[in-house]
Amino acid sequence: GAIQILIGTNAGRLARRIGEERLVSGGTLAMAIALAAMPLIRDLAAYVLLTALFSVGVAIALPLVPSLVSKRTSPREQGTILGDANAMGSLGRVPGPLIAGYLYEQVSPAAPFLASAGLMGVAFAMTLLVYWESIRGPGHAPYRRYLSEVSYARRGNAATSVFSPQNSRQRS
Repeated sequence: GAIQILIGTNAGRLARRIGEERLVSGGTLAMAIALAAMPLIRDLAAYVLLTALFSVGVAIALPLVPSLVSKRTSPREQGTILGDANAMGSLGRVPGPLIAGYLYEQVSPAAPFLASAGLMGVAFAMTLLVYWESIRGPGHAPYRRYLSEVSYARRGNAATSVFSPQNSRQRS
């Protein structure tokens, strides 16, 4: 808790210095590492260290995600996209404890941590794609074509996505 307060209150300053994309990537990587290592620990010191690493990851990544989303959506779509993102997070918190409890009881006590680490690994890979786009410019990310096609099919009109060049706003 204290780590999250100290780092979270300085996330904006860190983002201006290091970059939002890098911080979100680093935060998700820290969470994935901490979750993957959690089943391996055998003493209190290691538990405290991994909990601190996870807390740092949460404090860095979570406050910056809405900022990244808002920079990559048109002003007209920001509320919808941010609402969808929050809804998906809430939706994940409903079955998450049930699934984790099932994994713990039926598979092994390590399974919920490893499954969560795997999901964080997917999130980390997604942040790398966003970072790739931020350094190469809109339209150069390897996932661009797929997202545009999905968006086009879903909306039935001009291909637009959260990451499309026409929705990226210039940073000041």
